[in-house]
Amino acid sequence: MSVRVRPAGCNERAGGIEADCDNATVTVPGLKAPLAYVFDHVLPASASQRDLFDSVAAPIARGTLDGFNGTILTYGQTGSGKSFTCFGEGDGDARGLVPRTLEFVFAQLAAKAAQRTRTQTDGATMATTTTTTATTTATSCSFVEIYNEKVFDLLAAEAAASGADGSGFGSGGGGGGPGLELRLDKKGRVIVDGLDEVRVASAADALRVLTAATCRRRVRTTAMNDVSRCVGVGGSRVSDDAVHTDRLISESDRRGRGIRCRLVSRSHAVFTLRVTTTTCTTTGTTTAAGGAANPSSGRSKFGFKPSAPPPSSADGGAAGGGSVVRRETDALLRIVDLAGSERQGRTKITDAAALAEANNINKSLTTLGMVVTTLAAKRDSQQAAVHVPYRSSKLTWLLRDSLGGNARTAFVATVSPAHANLGETIGA
Repeated sequence: MSVRVRPAGCNERAGGIEADCDNATVTVPGLKAPLAYVFDHVLPASASQRDLFDSVAAPIARGTLDGFNGTILTYGQTGSGKSFTCFGEGDGDARGLVPRTLEFVFAQLAAKAAQRTRTQTDGATMATTTTTTATTTATSCSFVEIYNEKVFDLLAAEAAASGADGSGFGSGGGGGGPGLELRLDKKGRVIVDGLDEVRVASAADALRVLTAATCRRRVRTTAMNDVSRCVGVGGSRVSDDAVHTDRLISESDRRGRGIRCRLVSRSHAVFTLRVTTTTCTTTGTTTAAGGAANPSSGRSKFGFKPSAPPPSSADGGAAGGGSVVRRETDALLRIVDLAGSERQGRTKITDAAALAEANNINKSLTTLGMVVTTLAAKRDSQQAAVHVPYRSSKLTWLLRDSLGGNARTAFVATVSPAHANLGETIGA
């Protein structure tokens, strides 16, 4: 569990929050005395995107390369910096967890792809054992949003052609359809039925896909946030004057111009990178030149000579004892940008559709908290029969294989330093 404190805005009054990164504590004002909370990592407002990646994302990404499912979730109130933490902006130092993680994973995969050969010689028998390891990988990505307890594919072909509806940017049939269903496959894993996975060969490929999909998320203007970004990853920016916050910008404008706007994400976004690694290890043994693989006899164990001589190695010696071992791992790396928790009284939202959005967001976040609490209690009590309410929410059901079992999960709570948000900061 990590906490990141965002910088204070120009018009915000400081709330007395103190972040101590050395002791991994956050101190907030209390009714009688300050309250101190201890975490695994604490990143103050001065911490960079690189600092966050090194402390939180890099260990999770390394585990994925070893075959473990990994998940990074950003959680916090509206306007606390979740989307900036996940995606960042531009292609410089402000890059977020997603682009940095993709660059790290593909760099590691390129290093592992090289064929490695190891040779060992037995001094007594003069037999040489050669072990060759070849690693190949296949990578694909998917991107879904969970909006009003419905799952929509942000990479689907129909999403690119759909326009905006009354509640945000269309995807999966313009947002008016039933969404995609979650089900168990033959191996008991939770999958999204009908989800498109796009094959990517590099970090640049994945970022291009992500840029187009990010602009299809559902957004809305609220009083809680006037700095939410809807820029594509690595996209350009235009001035805020070019953006009208009382209307929804067309997807082509957002995607083509990388617009920064005052709109709040109204859905949970789950970006998934699937890494399938196949390792083939070939071991062969050769004797010295002229030596037989079985020096005691030229006959087989049945007493007759083979009809053909044994295969020869490259140096003229006899070969034997060869074996091939094939190992395949399939791991998922997920980065989740959760919709912001919020108090409806502060959002100044009055229409029924927006209130329904907020209710569904808060309900799913509450269920996520219940699941995490239950998993922690199950681990501490060592009781396998404890029921974990994954199915109570589409979000937790989708993330079941990334939260339980041997999955490696990191939470990043983003908090505001403002005095007006002190209640939400403590609640996070």
